[in-house]
Amino acid sequence: MWMGIAITWIGLKVISLVVPLRATEEEEEIGLDISYHGIVAVDQSHEFIQFENHYVEVKEKAVDS
Repeated sequence: MWMGIAITWIGLKVISLVVPLRATEEEEEIGLDISYHGIVAVDQSHEFIQFENHYVEVKEKAVDS
């Protein structure tokens, strides 16, 4: 088990010399789908979300009572 962990750690260290393993804070702020792939992965229109505000319904019932 320890041999596998050691080989993985060494492999990641060698890879990190060539390619960064983590995204920068700027890339995270922009969004990894845009900064890495150049596209937006999520539908930005909120029409597909069925949202019901149950709080307003409860408040209206309380006022009517």
